[in-house]
Amino acid sequence: MVSDVQQFGFGVCAFSGNIFLYYAAQSEEGRSLSVDLSRNGYEFVKFPGTPAVTDRDGMLVDVDSISNMRVTKADKDYFMTCSNRSTGDVESAISKDLLNWRVVGALTANRGGNIELIKGPAAVVPDLKIRGHRVMYFGDGDISVAVTKDLIGWKAGKNPVLSPRQGKFDEGPLTVAGAYRTDKGIALLYYSRKVENGISVWAIGTALFDGNAPEKLLYRGDEPIVEHLEGFGGKNVTPVGVIQLEDALMSYWDVENEGIVAVSHPVKRGERPKMTRLQMVLNRVKENPILRPVAGHAWESKAVFNPAAIYENGKVHLIYRAVGDNDVSVLGYATSDDGVNFDTRHAEPIYVPRADFEGLHTSSGSGGYLSPFFSGGAYGGVEDPRISKVEDKYVMTYVAYDGANPPRVALTSIPVDEFHTHNWDTWAQPVLISAPGVVNKNACVFPEKIDGKYVIFHRIYPHILVDYVDDLKFDGKTKFLQGQYSISPRDGYWDSRKIGVGAPPIRTEYGWLLIYQSVGEQDPGRYKMGAMILDARRPERVLYRSKTPLLAPDVWYENEGLKAGVAYPCGSVIKDGKLMVYYGGADTVICAAQADSEEFLYNLTHYEQAQLNMVKIKPRWG
Repeated sequence: MVSDVQQFGFGVCAFSGNIFLYYAAQSEEGRSLSVDLSRNGYEFVKFPGTPAVTDRDGMLVDVDSISNMRVTKADKDYFMTCSNRSTGDVESAISKDLLNWRVVGALTANRGGNIELIKGPAAVVPDLKIRGHRVMYFGDGDISVAVTKDLIGWKAGKNPVLSPRQGKFDEGPLTVAGAYRTDKGIALLYYSRKVENGISVWAIGTALFDGNAPEKLLYRGDEPIVEHLEGFGGKNVTPVGVIQLEDALMSYWDVENEGIVAVSHPVKRGERPKMTRLQMVLNRVKENPILRPVAGHAWESKAVFNPAAIYENGKVHLIYRAVGDNDVSVLGYATSDDGVNFDTRHAEPIYVPRADFEGLHTSSGSGGYLSPFFSGGAYGGVEDPRISKVEDKYVMTYVAYDGANPPRVALTSIPVDEFHTHNWDTWAQPVLISAPGVVNKNACVFPEKIDGKYVIFHRIYPHILVDYVDDLKFDGKTKFLQGQYSISPRDGYWDSRKIGVGAPPIRTEYGWLLIYQSVGEQDPGRYKMGAMILDARRPERVLYRSKTPLLAPDVWYENEGLKAGVAYPCGSVIKDGKLMVYYGGADTVICAAQADSEEFLYNLTHYEQAQLNMVKIKPRWG
């Protein structure tokens, strides 16, 4: 597959625990081939020496004429195949040191008596000879297999061994990513490419061939191991190569204006002590709904839902949205020792509208409410809180709605000590932190700084947006969230229409655990829950993401109420080894779901979307 895009990364290979990454370096003299070395697949240093590719006459080959480098060991030498970018032909080269490569010539194959040039990326299976023959898979569109005794004259099978499959992830043209010998046969990794909105979208599939008959397909995966790379929406992405590193598959991608990105995905499952399920799920507690409206409380007589959650001092504290007789949203409070039975519940709201931007505006013409953004049975007020402990304060974000103008994000805080003594008069004066005229919701503040900055998540349809700010001193007039980074819905998945932060993220050994809510194009109007693991130092980067919903609104208390089909999370905690997620059901009641936290995180990081890490190499031009 010939590309007009100037490539930065050319190929990657691994030998004896060392990873070698070939890429283009830019200098005053122009672009030249360079190679870096790594032990872990992510952090690279310069490999001693200057690599070069020369033709059969000893002339230096232009680095911009090669791509799709695939390297294997061939007896005492290293054997490389690479694509000629101008012709699409596959050429071979030999090296003794992985630095100095000499081109042998274009590869040809005898296919049914006809000699043809080999096209598309090609990979020789390392450490494999079948009756003295080496095996190579190649192709551009379809994938074929060929064998040889001397690495020069190849004999190809009459028919392709893999072709695109209509209606599946690999319905686009196929190219070879890599091939490896296993105890079960030959494992072939292949790319599938399709174009969406002018951008190439790649997936990696797997197939297994007979170790003694390399044209015989034994198995082909129905699901990709990597698809829809997170964090690079709208950018051109080109595959660089794939390697195996201990118990992980590592793939490398050339990302427009980003450099080279490494993707890690486990390939060996191993033993899973105390792990019983492979599916990512949250289990509803049998006590649901755990909180209901109280008819005798005028302020929460109609609905209680969408609770923020804190776990501290051995108790779970919920701050929840409530709607009563006056149809205005306020915030209530309840606590629990076990996280399920909330035996302490305040008889009065702990937070009510105090500013014009969250006060109720009525229509002077009709006497009725102006409510273009009517939500949860309320015509205005303070909605959908999220709360985080930041240093010595609890920082709370919520949706401020005046009944007429687009809802915006507001921020307030309360000292930790005052919160636990229930001194609700010490809430800071709220301030708007999102720009006017734009519907902005689902905001939360990270519980710790990253590189000295506060991190705030929020949502402008349909994306989760991420901002880094120096301080939380917003003035409500000139300083607003900008949306510096975004995490987007995924086409073709359950979360394809819109996504938003559910609960503030929780730090784990894998990164930040984020419970989020989403609506999909194939199931519009139904709010479901998912999970992501975000990079610990760059939380706008998604490492893992659930392929299926954790919980969908399928039971009565998620459908019988003010809005059917809603399971909407706003709070989560880890308590006594359990992940507890608190959510609103049907915009009417408060519910809880739980999972073993160790098992949940294991499944999310081993069976869900792949991990992405930025390799420490960046383009050196412009």
